[in-house]
Amino acid sequence: MLKRIQTAIVAAAMGAGALALASPAAAVAAPTVSAVEVTPAQVVVSGAPVTASFGFTTANGPENVELQLKPPGIGVGSPLTLTSKDLGDGKKAWSASKTFDRASATGTWTLLAVASGKDGSDSKSASFTVTRQRDSQIVGFEADPRAVRKGGTVSLSGKLLVQDGRGWDGLPGQRVSIQFKADRSYRWHDVTSDVTGRDGRFWTRVSAKWSGLWRAEYAGGDGIKGSISRPDHVRVVRPAPEPPQPAERAHSRIVKFDAFREPVRRGHTLRFAGVLQVKDGWSWDGYRAKVRLYFKADGSRKWRHVKSTWSNYGGRFYTKSRAWKSGQWKAVFTGDEDAYGSSSYRDHVRVKR
Repeated sequence: MLKRIQTAIVAAAMGAGALALASPAAAVAAPTVSAVEVTPAQVVVSGAPVTASFGFTTANGPENVELQLKPPGIGVGSPLTLTSKDLGDGKKAWSASKTFDRASATGTWTLLAVASGKDGSDSKSASFTVTRQRDSQIVGFEADPRAVRKGGTVSLSGKLLVQDGRGWDGLPGQRVSIQFKADRSYRWHDVTSDVTGRDGRFWTRVSAKWSGLWRAEYAGGDGIKGSISRPDHVRVVRPAPEPPQPAERAHSRIVKFDAFREPVRRGHTLRFAGVLQVKDGWSWDGYRAKVRLYFKADGSRKWRHVKSTWSNYGGRFYTKSRAWKSGQWKAVFTGDEDAYGSSSYRDHVRVKR
């Protein structure tokens, strides 16, 4: 009898030791949440709605995961719809999104990611700002006259508009800079400025010293995006004109280049039009030649040749191409034995997914 009791005591002791050894392995870590990432960190709503993306990861297999979004000035957040991706080893990546438009509240929005389970919980917060901007544009910009003697006066005028819910209205009381770029130069210089009147119009005069391009620039204001007018060329005539150079080629230019209609959906057709001209004395005449279409994607430094077309005898050309990425387009005339080459102004096109 005594021997059976001793045996039972030894077995119980061994069982207790086995339980003690098993306890650390059976322990489960509490769920954890990584920092919440927000893209973009500042949401700027100007025209079309803007979608912000949110993401975070969890570890140790939480039973409940939630991402709450709280607008500025409101004490309680609302849960967002989450999608997840299994990363293995009890980890998951979570993502959500929210679209903001002109009706969205501006200010600082707050995010709170919470992961909980029977062994505990964890949370991380983040914030981002929402601001609203209206588009502006400068229309009817003109430099007059188109040809002037050196030292003569050039009048520069145009109208600054701002977009609101009803359309486009004149924007008063805003300073507009007048800039100049001489022929064969690559840099714009501020020359003078004017403040827009109550209907958004501006007007000023300058003394012309060199032939070149004039344009107007609005730097933007509180909640209003800046804009730049289309340039206008003025030729300065020297008092003693230089003798004509023998066999000199004519200067060329590409005007009215436009990529339309935009924005365009990815893979859809984008159309291009413009006018190739050569200078004949005081006037610019249409010119028939090969025009090449180039594209440079956003974030790239390299222009890529897309296709070529021919202008008609009036200088007009038209072509089309599919658009796959957002970026800048331009038309280029490489020149020939009768005319120098030239390039159009760049036209940016946004491609929607």
